[in-house]
Amino acid sequence: MLKPEKITGIILAGGKSLRMQEDKALMQFNGKMFTAHIADALKPLVSEILLVSSNPAHQILGLTQIPDKFENAGPLAGIYSGLRQSKTDLNLILSCDVPLIKTSILQLLLQHADKFDVVQLSGENRAVPLIAMYNKSCLPHFEKCLQKSEYKLQLALADLNVKTISLPPEDAIFVTNVNTPADFERIQG
Repeated sequence: MLKPEKITGIILAGGKSLRMQEDKALMQFNGKMFTAHIADALKPLVSEILLVSSNPAHQILGLTQIPDKFENAGPLAGIYSGLRQSKTDLNLILSCDVPLIKTSILQLLLQHADKFDVVQLSGENRAVPLIAMYNKSCLPHFEKCLQKSEYKLQLALADLNVKTISLPPEDAIFVTNVNTPADFERIQG
């Protein structure tokens, strides 16, 4: 098992939350902010947690906050910014809209972390590149993509050595993205 000092946790919270119409990083679920749920799942596995966001309101979260190096360039820019700031080769990167994530699910990514550029999860036959382990070696490739204004994460990943771990159907709920008020209603049961 990889030791926490070899891994950095990175939470992406730089999006505009347009579909939700409310800042997803600060939304409450079961009495805690989405971001707090994610940080709690990461803590046993990482040495540090970085929050990629330029929003001053996110300082309430108490995490080391770093701005996007490329503004308005989507999750690829957030991943790039987090990797640039990280002090470790291995980085668990999650979007701020997955409050159901559990440490045990993230541990699955560690099993193959040293053999691939990216190890991502898949739930219900859908890859989830925003719950994944990224090697810092991806940095030059992502920078080239961003400099060419190629912002689509799936296209950037197509040129890398990516491993996808399929979750059993009963665990797919843990990688649910909460992007809309309807999604939020669904997870509240």
